[in-house]
Amino acid sequence: MVMKRTRITVLFDSLQDLEKITPDSQHGQEGNNSESIEIIGTGQQIQHRTTLDHSSKFQHVRITWKSSKSFDSILKAPLMEGLNIYVVTGEPYMHINGAIKSAKYQLLHSDFLDKELLRRFLPPEVLDVSSVDWTSKDYDISLDREKQKAQVDKYYKLETDQTQNITFTDTFGKLEVGLFFPEFHDTVDVHLNGARCTWNRDGAIEHCQKTYLFYQRAHAAALEGRGVPVDLLEPVGLHPTLSVDLRDQLPSDNCAYYMYLMTPADIFIDKFQSSPIFLAGASDLEAPEYSVRGNSWGMETLLALTPGDLNEVKLHSRYIQPQASGGYKSIKAVPKVFQACDSDHDNIHENPFYTKSLGFDSLFTNNTSFNHLNSSTVSIRIPAVDINAYNLVQVTTWTCLILSAFYILIKVFRK
Repeated sequence: MVMKRTRITVLFDSLQDLEKITPDSQHGQEGNNSESIEIIGTGQQIQHRTTLDHSSKFQHVRITWKSSKSFDSILKAPLMEGLNIYVVTGEPYMHINGAIKSAKYQLLHSDFLDKELLRRFLPPEVLDVSSVDWTSKDYDISLDREKQKAQVDKYYKLETDQTQNITFTDTFGKLEVGLFFPEFHDTVDVHLNGARCTWNRDGAIEHCQKTYLFYQRAHAAALEGRGVPVDLLEPVGLHPTLSVDLRDQLPSDNCAYYMYLMTPADIFIDKFQSSPIFLAGASDLEAPEYSVRGNSWGMETLLALTPGDLNEVKLHSRYIQPQASGGYKSIKAVPKVFQACDSDHDNIHENPFYTKSLGFDSLFTNNTSFNHLNSSTVSIRIPAVDINAYNLVQVTTWTCLILSAFYILIKVFRK
């Protein structure tokens, strides 16, 4: 028998917002037969977590999806743009076609929701890809063969005047609902105050109890006005350069600054020029884009930045497939600039709502906290050769090569 648990956490802005829900539903007083909790939307943040027994094909799989309506929250870790599938195969020589392969994991990415790619790694008994609302909800899904567990975290906001009625159904398994408001939170500490409610098998609210949660954040967004500028320097050309302004940031003994960057195969970093701390994927310096894409969809890198300086990160664009009438190919990249600090807590990577998993934070120790300073999107235009001119150049080049070889042979044999 498959064990299944569902936990729904609703984060209100304040105590006043929380108290607007039906009082008997909130408190679950003995003797009342309330079966549901009705919440009228005012922008509440919701985490819907499902945990169930599952034996994964791979040692560990993490799947993240960031929708167009994504938001920052103390309930979740930051997600990378689009669809990302991190896989630890458990077999040292197993390579997933098209993935970025590193010592930590193999990574597949899509800018859009690729359902066929999802189905390769997400079994229908864990989540039915076709029946899910991907447009307004973020997902963070984990399949762990060692623990024999699957966990599906869904994040969304309850929009103004939208109503959610939380009622027990058998599909939930064991149901628990948390209703909280942030009594205090900053870039380090979070104090949540509220109540937790459980349902019995008859569908009635069994018990609600007052609950306090205290934890330290592994991830925090910079306070408004405290981020750092990231710009794409002009002119771009074939060697795009990202400028990261850290002139207002001071050095610290237990903190360092980094940029994490994922790009498609059209863009690469010269490891001899930029000295990245971590580099995986399509790093061949000479190959054109269309020859490396079959082996790896792109590149993943982590670079150290210098506080107090204007940092420049030099990228390089590959020759791309010639196009009719030439023109440009537009590539989007999202450089993540952050400060990573050593904390005094080895368990900072674990809290009631998210746990350190596969991704850029797995490159750091368990006591590392992250202060995210910028994650803006830059658009890089790569010039494409006109297909008609390309054919002419090819013919001309081969003609010159053949004539040159013929000329050399004549000179050699005449001696």
